[in-house]
Amino acid sequence: MKSNVDINAIQIDYDIQLRESTNTDLINEYAEKFDELPPLKVFYDGSKFWLADGFHRIAAAKKIERKKVLCEVEDGTKRDAILYACGANANHGLRRTNADKRRAVERLLHDEEWSQWSNRRIAQQAGVSDMMVKTIREQVQESCTLSQTRVGKDGKEYKAPVSRPKETAPVEPVEPAVESTEPEVYDVWEEVEPPEPQNSKVDQFRKLRSMVKQHANQMIRAVDDMQAIRCNPGTHKKLLALFAQIHSLVDGWPE
Repeated sequence: MKSNVDINAIQIDYDIQLRESTNTDLINEYAEKFDELPPLKVFYDGSKFWLADGFHRIAAAKKIERKKVLCEVEDGTKRDAILYACGANANHGLRRTNADKRRAVERLLHDEEWSQWSNRRIAQQAGVSDMMVKTIREQVQESCTLSQTRVGKDGKEYKAPVSRPKETAPVEPVEPAVESTEPEVYDVWEEVEPPEPQNSKVDQFRKLRSMVKQHANQMIRAVDDMQAIRCNPGTHKKLLALFAQIHSLVDGWPE
């Protein structure tokens, strides 16, 4: 059922948003042609409207200060919205990245009920290949214990296939290198210059430059993964911009 819903009544929960990040350029583009866009998809549990599909569109609506937005409303809970979101954008909207697809599959595999589904059923729900689900499931199994049964689309339980470890060729032991105690000798006739001392000013500067770039990248990834900050898009965006600016400034330093 389509209905105009008060934008403030729609729950924007980042536990349901399964994209790795939002696209600011797309939000601006949607804001310019908002009336041409399809309705949002929400689930109504009797008191709250849970947004399942249309996170970029609702951001665009807020940008142009819309009070109400057209929604496709379906009865259901937050859990129904999460399940729907796992396959959202598979055939429309901004094309999903591999990270987006992986996030959707992992969301299903870490659920007590959905993790018991067969690889094929999860693949159909998430809009990905069976092989991708199989690969991610094996990786998840290495870090946690999953059920050893699968529930097919027919509702019957099946024993999970056992993945056999790949055989690898034996690795021959390598004798450790023996460091020479003889001092290095430089032949002046070959015009070979000795290496620069490790404690030189240039070496210290290069080391500092590398450390700052590394930590800037780590901070960007950490902030992008922090659930508390993701719940506040304004703060999240400002922090990412700050760390990106640090990274850009360091890139401008001389080598």
